[in-house]
Amino acid sequence: MNKRENKTMNHTPTPWEYDREEQIVKRGTEIIADLMSPTADGMKANGKFIVTACNAHKDLVKACKEAIGFIEHSSGDKYPENLIELLQQALAKAEGKS
Repeated sequence: MNKRENKTMNHTPTPWEYDREEQIVKRGTEIIADLMSPTADGMKANGKFIVTACNAHKDLVKACKEAIGFIEHSSGDKYPENLIELLQQALAKAEGKS
């Protein structure tokens, strides 16, 4: 294991919001990040993407873990040969292990 795998990800709790004024905020006025982009449209798109991904993170990790467990314990069901590997890779990225 590398050093990165031993660390837990401590971040500002979700849900986060994009406030349309170049900042990502957590409920109310707590600023998490200032955004920069060459264009206002790019900044808005990036802000919304970051907030959407961060707010979905916990549910996606849970879904990947449940899917892996289900597939590993299924008998006789046909799944693509690399499905567990794909889920494990996605999960590792989401948990900061890759």
